[in-house]
Amino acid sequence: MASASAAAALEKARQLLEEAAAESLPTEQVDALPSGFYDAFVLCGIRVHAVEPGRLLCHFTVPARLLNSGNFLHGGATASLVDLVGTAVFYTAGAQTRGSPLEMNISYLDAAFSDVSGFHRI
Repeated sequence: MASASAAAALEKARQLLEEAAAESLPTEQVDALPSGFYDAFVLCGIRVHAVEPGRLLCHFTVPARLLNSGNFLHGGATASLVDLVGTAVFYTAGAQTRGSPLEMNISYLDAAFSDVSGFHRI
């Protein structure tokens, strides 16, 4: 049998997820979103400044929609950006298909805050 503190921690985890789910759109509205919606949601606002074989230079100002509770770019959004922009680099190198990461490892050097722009080379 779990201790009282373990049971309280499990209940807190349940509440956290259920409260977050209650704040979102109803399931039928989420299910009705078009395929590719998430990619557009993450990429909206990105600008490509240079394209060369095997290289992209992009500019992105972090929008409020991608912030986490600490008010900086959510790690999942960062991973999505790396995946989506990385896929575009495959095409610059002449690939005929997009990549599918088997594993991703991201080392965060600093937080990316809202409305702070920067260049990222991939």
